[in-house]
Amino acid sequence: MGRAQQSGDLRRFIEAGKKIIISTVQKFPFILDEIGNEQRSRRFAIIIDEAHSSQGGRTSASISAALGKAGEQGEDETYEDQINRVMESRRLLPNASYFAFTATPKNKTLEIFGAPDPQPDGAVRHRAFHSYTMKQAIQEGFILDAPR
Repeated sequence: MGRAQQSGDLRRFIEAGKKIIISTVQKFPFILDEIGNEQRSRRFAIIIDEAHSSQGGRTSASISAALGKAGEQGEDETYEDQINRVMESRRLLPNASYFAFTATPKNKTLEIFGAPDPQPDGAVRHRAFHSYTMKQAIQEGFILDAPR
């Protein structure tokens, strides 16, 4: 296990094949140019806390570019190739399993991580894969009233 305090730590841990790396997503953009291609075919589990605010375009694209095949730059890459690579890196990685947690999911978060929920009018909305309600947390003693 490694706790990445700095972007260099994150790069070293990924390259060394650490089994568990604890980091913030903000470190990924800083390692893109330094990281090798060897890890791009490895399998990853990505656990995201506060997913409603951390899966914006640049943030998730940086993770995908660092860990996925789409981030791999070719030798004779044209400008169009670069654009296509960036577009591809904005997708979820096929070599990663995602586990996202949030108490306040935005619609975009549900579209990325949720389960499709077809509506009678033909529209497709998305719902949380699993819910742990505040009521259940209170009943199980994980949320307590503040002392008065």
